Amino acid sequence: MDQLYRRDTGAMTDDELAAILFAIIKHFSKVYLFLDGLDECREEVQATVLSIVIQLSESIQPVVKIFISSRDEYLISKSLKEFPHIQISAENNSDDIALFVEETVKSNIRSGALKIQDPYLESEVISALTSQAHGMFVARTYRSLTKLP
Repeated sequence: MDQLYRRDTGAMTDDELAAILFAIIKHFSKVYLFLDGLDECREEVQATVLSIVIQLSESIQPVVKIFISSRDEYLISKSLKEFPHIQISAENNSDDIALFVEETVKSNIRSGALKIQDPYLESEVISALTSQAHGMFVARTYRSLTKLP
């Protein structure tokens, strides 16, 4: 990376970054990559990342295990259709989501990051966040990206 930055050309290209990633992983026998929120990237960035993920999944050495979480969007689903995946939805996790929201709100109140004087308002905030969470927690998770036979 140092050699690439010394060129004073500004930001590295996608190919340069991918080359660095591939050079680094060769030093390990097993590599784990976690990609969260791929759907939040622009479509051209998604396409680049997905291309690299496909290349990584085809490498023999080292073994590369990749975990991707994303909303179920067309480009991502289409590109990774041959890989094992699970669908996660708010309906299946509503209790966990409610607990997470409640604990996060209470923690923010204790730390002073969130100031609520009326205890009734605290429960209203928790209720509103929990009820609106459904769209944020639907995701498709790809794990151990090894193509299915």
